[in-house]
Amino acid sequence: MHFSKTAASIATLVSAIANLHAAPTQIGSTENASCTNFGEWACDTTGKKLLQCAYANSNSLSWYWSGTTWFVSLRIRKNTDKPSSVFLPQSSPVSSQVFSSPVVPTVVFADSESSVTSEDSSITDVPAPAPQAEISEDIAQTSTVVSNTVVFSSSALSPIPTIAITSATSSSNILISGSGDGTYYYDVTGLTCDGQAEYPENNGYTSCEPSAPPYETLLERDNNYIVALAVDQMNGNKEKLCGKRVIISYNGQVVEGNFVVWDSCVACAGGVRLDFSLSALETIDSQACTLGVVPGINWEVTDEQVIPYVA
Repeated sequence: MHFSKTAASIATLVSAIANLHAAPTQIGSTENASCTNFGEWACDTTGKKLLQCAYANSNSLSWYWSGTTWFVSLRIRKNTDKPSSVFLPQSSPVSSQVFSSPVVPTVVFADSESSVTSEDSSITDVPAPAPQAEISEDIAQTSTVVSNTVVFSSSALSPIPTIAITSATSSSNILISGSGDGTYYYDVTGLTCDGQAEYPENNGYTSCEPSAPPYETLLERDNNYIVALAVDQMNGNKEKLCGKRVIISYNGQVVEGNFVVWDSCVACAGGVRLDFSLSALETIDSQACTLGVVPGINWEVTDEQVIPYVA
Protein backbone atom coordinates (compact mmCIF):
# COMPACT_ATOMS: atom_id res chain seq x y z
CA MET A 1 0.00 0.00 0.00
CA HIS A 2 1.15 3.56 -0.65
CA PHE A 3 1.39 4.75 2.94
CA SER A 4 2.95 8.09 1.94
CA LYS A 5 -0.25 8.98 0.06
CA THR A 6 -2.36 7.66 2.90
CA ALA A 7 -0.41 9.77 5.40
CA ALA A 8 -1.03 12.86 3.29
CA SER A 9 -4.74 11.99 3.20
CA ILE A 10 -4.78 11.60 6.96
CA ALA A 11 -3.19 15.00 7.42
CA THR A 12 -5.78 16.59 5.12
CA LEU A 13 -8.69 14.92 6.89
CA VAL A 14 -7.40 15.73 10.36
CA SER A 15 -7.19 19.37 9.33
CA ALA A 16 -10.85 19.25 8.22
CA ILE A 17 -11.91 17.48 11.40
CA ALA A 18 -10.27 20.20 13.48
CA ASN A 19 -12.80 22.68 12.16
CA LEU A 20 -15.86 20.61 13.16
CA HIS A 21 -17.89 21.75 16.15
CA ALA A 22 -17.56 18.34 17.79
CA ALA A 23 -13.76 18.55 17.93
CA PRO A 24 -12.23 19.76 21.23
CA THR A 25 -11.09 23.37 21.07
CA GLN A 26 -8.56 23.06 23.89
CA ILE A 27 -5.88 20.61 24.93
CA GLY A 28 -4.66 20.08 28.47
CA SER A 29 -7.69 21.10 30.51
CA THR A 30 -8.16 19.80 34.06
CA GLU A 31 -11.23 17.84 35.16
CA ASN A 32 -13.46 19.85 37.58
CA ALA A 33 -11.51 23.06 36.87
CA SER A 34 -13.54 26.14 35.97
CA CYS A 35 -14.26 26.99 32.33
CA THR A 36 -16.05 29.78 30.46
CA ASN A 37 -17.85 28.48 27.35
CA PHE A 38 -20.83 26.17 27.99
CA GLY A 39 -20.79 23.09 25.73
CA GLU A 40 -17.09 23.48 24.78
CA TRP A 41 -15.05 20.26 24.42
CA ALA A 42 -11.44 19.69 25.51
CA CYS A 43 -8.87 16.97 26.17
CA ASP A 44 -7.60 16.71 29.72
CA THR A 45 -3.95 17.04 30.70
CA THR A 46 -3.40 13.29 30.22
CA GLY A 47 -4.65 13.49 26.64
CA LYS A 48 -6.94 10.52 27.32
CA LYS A 49 -10.16 12.03 28.69
CA LEU A 50 -12.79 13.94 26.71
CA LEU A 51 -14.10 16.84 28.85
CA GLN A 52 -17.02 19.22 28.37
CA CYS A 53 -17.72 22.62 29.90
CA ALA A 54 -20.99 22.35 31.88
CA TYR A 55 -22.79 23.87 34.85
CA ALA A 56 -21.57 22.57 38.23
CA ASN A 57 -24.42 24.51 39.80
CA SER A 58 -26.80 27.21 38.64
CA ASN A 59 -24.05 29.84 38.34
CA SER A 60 -20.63 28.30 37.62
CA LEU A 61 -19.10 26.28 34.78
CA SER A 62 -16.60 23.44 35.22
CA TRP A 63 -14.90 20.80 33.08
CA TYR A 64 -16.66 17.42 33.39
CA TRP A 65 -15.31 14.09 32.15
CA SER A 66 -17.72 12.54 29.67
CA GLY A 67 -16.65 9.02 30.59
CA THR A 68 -15.20 8.59 27.11
CA THR A 69 -11.55 8.13 26.13
CA TRP A 70 -10.12 10.05 23.22
CA PHE A 71 -8.66 7.93 20.35
CA VAL A 72 -8.80 7.44 16.58
CA SER A 73 -9.60 4.24 14.70
CA LEU A 74 -8.94 4.50 10.96
CA ARG A 75 -10.35 2.17 8.32
CA ILE A 76 -8.75 2.09 4.85
CA ARG A 77 -10.86 0.96 1.90
CA LYS A 78 -8.80 -0.47 -0.95
CA ASN A 79 -9.49 0.15 -4.65
CA THR A 80 -13.04 1.47 -4.43
CA ASP A 81 -14.66 3.56 -7.11
CA LYS A 82 -16.80 5.54 -4.71
CA PRO A 83 -16.29 9.32 -4.68
CA SER A 84 -14.35 10.51 -1.66
CA SER A 85 -16.39 12.34 0.94
CA VAL A 86 -16.80 12.87 4.63
CA PHE A 87 -20.39 12.76 5.85
CA LEU A 88 -21.91 13.62 9.19
CA PRO A 89 -25.61 12.65 9.67
CA GLN A 90 -28.10 15.43 10.40
CA SER A 91 -29.87 15.20 13.75
CA SER A 92 -33.64 15.57 13.83
CA PRO A 93 -34.89 19.10 14.60
CA VAL A 94 -36.55 19.49 17.98
CA SER A 95 -38.60 22.25 19.54
CA SER A 96 -37.16 21.66 22.98
CA GLN A 97 -33.98 20.34 24.60
CA VAL A 98 -33.24 19.30 28.17
CA PHE A 99 -29.77 19.86 29.52
CA SER A 100 -29.51 17.45 32.38
CA SER A 101 -25.88 16.59 31.64
CA PRO A 102 -23.36 17.26 28.88
CA VAL A 103 -23.44 14.95 25.87
CA VAL A 104 -20.67 13.15 24.02
CA PRO A 105 -20.50 13.55 20.23
CA THR A 106 -20.38 10.45 18.04
CA VAL A 107 -19.00 11.50 14.66
CA VAL A 108 -19.61 9.13 11.72
CA PHE A 109 -17.96 9.41 8.31
CA ALA A 110 -19.05 7.86 5.02
CA ASP A 111 -16.80 5.63 2.90
CA SER A 112 -13.97 7.30 0.98
CA GLU A 113 -11.24 5.82 -1.20
CA SER A 114 -7.48 5.56 -0.87
CA SER A 115 -5.09 4.59 -3.67
CA VAL A 116 -3.45 1.24 -2.85
CA THR A 117 -1.66 -1.45 -4.87
CA SER A 118 -3.69 -4.41 -3.62
CA GLU A 119 -6.77 -5.51 -5.59
CA ASP A 120 -8.44 -6.66 -2.41
CA SER A 121 -11.56 -4.51 -1.78
CA SER A 122 -11.91 -5.37 1.92
CA ILE A 123 -11.58 -2.86 4.75
CA THR A 124 -8.47 -3.02 6.94
CA ASP A 125 -8.48 -1.51 10.44
CA VAL A 126 -5.32 0.47 11.19
CA PRO A 127 -5.10 1.85 14.75
CA ALA A 128 -3.51 5.27 15.23
CA PRO A 129 -0.97 5.60 18.05
CA ALA A 130 -1.92 9.00 19.48
CA PRO A 131 -4.98 9.55 21.74
CA GLN A 132 -7.63 11.27 19.61
CA ALA A 133 -11.39 11.60 19.29
CA GLU A 134 -13.33 8.37 18.82
CA ILE A 135 -13.87 8.59 15.06
CA SER A 136 -14.58 5.84 12.53
CA GLU A 137 -13.75 6.86 8.96
CA ASP A 138 -12.59 5.73 5.52
CA ILE A 139 -9.43 7.56 4.45
CA ALA A 140 -9.46 9.30 1.05
CA GLN A 141 -6.74 11.02 -0.98
CA THR A 142 -9.15 13.93 -1.36
CA SER A 143 -11.22 14.73 1.72
CA THR A 144 -14.37 16.65 0.78
CA VAL A 145 -16.51 17.67 3.73
CA VAL A 146 -20.13 17.57 2.57
CA SER A 147 -21.74 18.30 5.94
CA ASN A 148 -20.58 19.40 9.36
CA THR A 149 -23.61 18.57 11.46
CA VAL A 150 -23.06 16.32 14.47
CA VAL A 151 -25.34 13.73 16.06
CA PHE A 152 -25.03 13.74 19.85
CA SER A 153 -25.70 10.72 22.06
CA SER A 154 -26.43 11.06 25.77
CA SER A 155 -23.76 10.21 28.32
CA ALA A 156 -24.20 10.40 32.09
CA LEU A 157 -21.78 12.76 33.84
CA SER A 158 -21.56 14.28 37.30
CA PRO A 159 -25.00 15.43 38.51
CA ILE A 160 -25.79 19.05 37.64
CA PRO A 161 -29.00 21.09 37.90
CA THR A 162 -31.61 20.20 35.29
CA ILE A 163 -32.54 23.12 33.08
CA ALA A 164 -34.93 22.53 30.23
CA ILE A 165 -35.44 24.62 27.15
CA THR A 166 -39.06 24.62 26.02
CA SER A 167 -41.30 26.89 24.05
CA ALA A 168 -44.97 27.56 23.57
CA THR A 169 -46.67 25.53 20.89
CA SER A 170 -46.90 27.03 17.42
CA SER A 171 -50.56 27.88 18.06
CA SER A 172 -49.93 29.60 21.42
CA ASN A 173 -50.01 33.36 21.87
CA ILE A 174 -48.55 35.40 24.72
CA LEU A 175 -51.30 37.04 26.80
CA ILE A 176 -49.18 38.71 29.51
CA SER A 177 -45.43 38.88 30.07
CA GLY A 178 -43.45 40.30 32.95
CA SER A 179 -40.28 40.15 35.00
CA GLY A 180 -39.36 40.60 38.63
CA ASP A 181 -39.13 38.57 41.83
CA GLY A 182 -40.29 35.09 42.70
CA THR A 183 -41.78 34.29 46.11
CA TYR A 184 -43.45 31.22 47.65
CA TYR A 185 -46.61 30.73 49.70
CA TYR A 186 -47.57 27.02 49.64
CA ASP A 187 -46.27 23.53 48.94
CA VAL A 188 -48.55 20.51 48.52
CA THR A 189 -45.75 18.11 49.56
CA GLY A 190 -45.48 19.80 52.98
CA LEU A 191 -41.99 21.16 52.21
CA THR A 192 -41.06 24.25 54.24
CA CYS A 193 -37.93 26.26 54.91
CA ASP A 194 -36.13 25.57 58.20
CA GLY A 195 -38.18 26.52 61.23
CA GLN A 196 -41.38 27.28 59.33
CA ALA A 197 -44.70 25.60 59.97
CA GLU A 198 -46.59 23.96 57.14
CA TYR A 199 -48.21 26.65 55.03
CA PRO A 200 -51.94 27.17 55.82
CA GLU A 201 -52.52 28.17 52.19
CA ASN A 202 -52.23 24.47 51.33
CA ASN A 203 -55.76 24.04 52.69
CA GLY A 204 -57.15 27.17 51.06
CA TYR A 205 -59.09 27.73 47.84
CA THR A 206 -57.51 29.76 45.05
CA SER A 207 -59.20 32.63 43.22
CA CYS A 208 -59.60 30.48 40.10
CA GLU A 209 -61.77 27.84 41.79
CA PRO A 210 -65.42 27.88 40.60
CA SER A 211 -68.01 29.80 42.60
CA ALA A 212 -70.04 26.62 43.18
CA PRO A 213 -69.03 23.02 44.00
CA PRO A 214 -67.08 21.05 43.12
CA TYR A 215 -64.01 23.05 44.10
CA GLU A 216 -60.67 21.95 45.52
CA THR A 217 -57.99 23.24 47.87
CA LEU A 218 -54.38 23.54 46.74
CA LEU A 219 -53.64 20.32 48.63
CA GLU A 220 -56.47 18.55 46.83
CA ARG A 221 -55.24 19.93 43.51
CA ASP A 222 -51.87 18.30 44.31
CA ASN A 223 -50.06 20.54 41.83
CA ASN A 224 -46.92 22.44 42.84
CA TYR A 225 -46.75 24.18 39.45
CA ILE A 226 -49.70 26.47 40.26
CA VAL A 227 -48.60 30.13 40.30
CA ALA A 228 -50.38 33.25 41.55
CA LEU A 229 -50.49 36.26 39.21
CA ALA A 230 -50.81 39.90 40.32
CA VAL A 231 -54.32 40.56 41.64
CA ASP A 232 -54.74 43.72 39.54
CA GLN A 233 -53.98 41.68 36.41
CA MET A 234 -56.39 38.92 37.42
CA ASN A 235 -59.35 41.14 38.38
CA GLY A 236 -61.85 41.08 35.54
CA ASN A 237 -59.64 38.71 33.53
CA LYS A 238 -60.04 35.35 35.28
CA GLU A 239 -61.86 33.78 32.35
CA LYS A 240 -58.97 34.81 30.13
CA LEU A 241 -56.08 33.92 32.48
CA CYS A 242 -57.14 31.12 34.87
CA GLY A 243 -55.72 27.75 33.88
CA LYS A 244 -53.33 29.16 31.28
CA ARG A 245 -49.80 27.84 30.84
CA VAL A 246 -46.91 30.02 32.07
CA ILE A 247 -43.38 29.89 30.63
CA ILE A 248 -40.79 30.71 33.32
CA SER A 249 -37.22 31.83 32.48
CA TYR A 250 -34.28 32.34 34.82
CA ASN A 251 -30.68 33.26 34.03
CA GLY A 252 -31.47 33.13 30.32
CA GLN A 253 -32.84 29.58 30.44
CA VAL A 254 -36.43 28.36 30.35
CA VAL A 255 -37.27 26.43 33.54
CA GLU A 256 -38.71 22.92 33.31
CA GLY A 257 -42.27 22.56 34.53
CA ASN A 258 -45.90 22.80 33.43
CA PHE A 259 -46.55 26.08 35.27
CA VAL A 260 -50.16 27.30 35.28
CA VAL A 261 -52.04 30.40 36.49
CA TRP A 262 -54.57 29.36 39.17
CA ASP A 263 -54.47 32.05 41.86
CA SER A 264 -54.18 35.81 42.53
CA CYS A 265 -51.41 37.51 44.53
CA VAL A 266 -52.08 40.79 46.38
CA ALA A 267 -48.37 41.39 47.09
CA CYS A 268 -47.64 40.98 43.37
CA ALA A 269 -49.74 44.03 42.39
CA GLY A 270 -48.25 45.93 39.50
CA GLY A 271 -46.95 42.73 37.92
CA VAL A 272 -43.61 42.99 39.73
CA ARG A 273 -43.51 39.44 41.10
CA LEU A 274 -44.95 35.93 40.78
CA ASP A 275 -45.92 33.65 43.69
CA PHE A 276 -44.89 29.95 43.51
CA SER A 277 -44.84 26.80 45.59
CA LEU A 278 -41.59 26.39 47.52
CA SER A 279 -40.71 23.29 45.48
CA ALA A 280 -41.15 25.21 42.22
CA LEU A 281 -39.09 28.17 43.44
CA GLU A 282 -36.29 25.82 44.55
CA THR A 283 -36.34 24.34 41.04
CA ILE A 284 -35.74 27.86 39.75
CA ASP A 285 -33.03 28.62 42.34
CA SER A 286 -31.85 26.04 44.88
CA GLN A 287 -31.12 28.89 47.35
CA ALA A 288 -34.79 29.97 47.49
CA CYS A 289 -35.06 29.40 51.25
CA THR A 290 -31.90 31.39 51.93
CA LEU A 291 -32.87 34.21 49.57
CA GLY A 292 -36.55 34.35 50.50
CA VAL A 293 -37.15 36.37 47.35
CA VAL A 294 -35.56 35.19 44.09
CA PRO A 295 -34.90 38.12 41.71
CA GLY A 296 -34.46 38.09 37.93
CA ILE A 297 -37.36 35.83 36.94
CA ASN A 298 -39.18 36.32 33.64
CA TRP A 299 -42.62 34.93 32.75
CA GLU A 300 -44.98 34.68 29.82
CA VAL A 301 -48.65 33.67 30.19
CA THR A 302 -49.79 31.90 27.03
CA ASP A 303 -53.29 31.15 25.75
CA GLU A 304 -52.70 27.40 26.15
CA GLN A 305 -55.32 26.00 28.56
CA VAL A 306 -53.80 23.59 31.12
CA ILE A 307 -56.62 23.47 33.71
CA PRO A 308 -60.22 23.96 32.51
CA TYR A 309 -61.75 27.08 34.05
CA VAL A 310 -65.39 27.34 35.15
CA ALA A 311 -66.58 30.72 36.44
